[in-house]
Amino acid sequence: MPRSLLLVLALFCSIALSAQSSIAWRDSLFQKTKLLRELVQEQNYEDAQIEATALRTWMKDKVIYFPPATLGLVSGIYWHNKDRISAMQMLADAEQDAQRDKNPETKSTLLAAILKEHERWGNEERATQVRQLFTNAQDTLNARRLSIKTRHFEQKIDSLQQELTAITAVKSNTVTLDKYKALGLGAAAAFVILGLIVAQMSLNNRWKRKWEQRETEWELSTAGRTLPPPSETPNATVSTATNTGTSVVSATAAANAISAYEPNRRDYFSMYEKEPQVALVVEPNRQIAIYVRSLLSSNFEVTTVDTAAEALKMAHETIPDLIVCDAHLNGQEGIDIVRQIKLSERTNHIPVVLLSRHHGNDGRLDALRAGADAWFTRPMHSDEFNVTVRHLIDGQKSRHEDFARLLQLYFTDARPVIPNRFIADTMAYIESDLANIDLMPDEIARKMQMTNPLFVRKLRALTGKEPAQLIRELRLEKARFLLEKRAGTPQAISAMVGFSNPGQFSMAFKDYFGENTMLLTA
Repeated sequence: MPRSLLLVLALFCSIALSAQSSIAWRDSLFQKTKLLRELVQEQNYEDAQIEATALRTWMKDKVIYFPPATLGLVSGIYWHNKDRISAMQMLADAEQDAQRDKNPETKSTLLAAILKEHERWGNEERATQVRQLFTNAQDTLNARRLSIKTRHFEQKIDSLQQELTAITAVKSNTVTLDKYKALGLGAAAAFVILGLIVAQMSLNNRWKRKWEQRETEWELSTAGRTLPPPSETPNATVSTATNTGTSVVSATAAANAISAYEPNRRDYFSMYEKEPQVALVVEPNRQIAIYVRSLLSSNFEVTTVDTAAEALKMAHETIPDLIVCDAHLNGQEGIDIVRQIKLSERTNHIPVVLLSRHHGNDGRLDALRAGADAWFTRPMHSDEFNVTVRHLIDGQKSRHEDFARLLQLYFTDARPVIPNRFIADTMAYIESDLANIDLMPDEIARKMQMTNPLFVRKLRALTGKEPAQLIRELRLEKARFLLEKRAGTPQAISAMVGFSNPGQFSMAFKDYFGENTMLLTA
């Protein structure tokens, strides 16, 4: 058999298999969507939400963009179940699908569906951003249509020119005159075509620049909103108990040696919107897991697992802000899981609530064995549970304020001792390289032998600050200390703390402290 024939057969088989695979996943999507519609018609919204979660997972695995009709159906299920967190996550995934879609028609349709669902949930800020993306997609689509019309117009002009040439050739009595007319018409047509081509190129470039600008604005806006919320610190030393005796909560006492926080120091990252905090529920009993999820869903994005292996994997990979774990798991004690979480350098700062089957001192003993920050006897009372979780989060905010006060004393003679090794090492690495203008957070993460995302989450959890924010504030605090000690001119000190431009340093100093550098050197 000739080689060329074999290649043709191979190409035909490849196309056939690709078409069959496309038909297969389309049929699967149709069946899964049909099942969701049937569950909604039966008003079985609990099972419908389970199937919706499975559908989203399947679509991610198959790398399938969210169909607009399916988006509205799943959002309606979350709306009925009042699960705003899952709905926002689904809409965020759909926005990412729209960003990756290169077809402006399908992209515009999907963005219109996302915009409609954001308006349904009353999320006006996100709706405004999606509306901008939808407008950009519509503009791109209009530009494409204009380009098609331009090419069609060019073809018509070419056809008219050919007809004019043919008419000129027929009229032999006025060959010279018609020849010049034809040349004139041809030149006019060429001028029109050239003008249209130049106009089209200019329009395309203008839309391209506008689209790139919109893309940049979108990336900057979403970068500030993907910052995960802070978590609990590991140095819990003060224990309190609720009135019923069913919970034990740990919190860090404020350091007495640290002075009052000065309100004139500005937080450069306060403009960023914080995303919902993440909670991990480790519970093999499905009914209890659903109940705990309902208690946390208003303030947390909740992930539920039922095995020890999944719990440890999720805790180390996602670094949640809260863990709720049953003391008795299938095949392994939940107490052992909590102990491993508290002993790990990655996760020891995460607050853990232990669910015990024991009452009184036996339940407290379970919590002490595990190193948990709080414990409850099942079934727990919703009000007490919510108060305890809120207490843990408030303790976290208090520790962030303590660190802000500690930062102000870091370069003074009254520098306090930093008990947390992670914070102490991070501050030491930054201090040793403050003069480096190009110092970046990922360099600190490498020195800490951590990945950059993990380093960012843990630093934010323990201090409430972004790495770049901490570097900048340490530079300014060191600069103030040197200025007060008369260690040099403002220009020299700006270079000593890593500012390349004295003017930029002066503006940053005044914005942070509310006073000019010259006042400290006068």
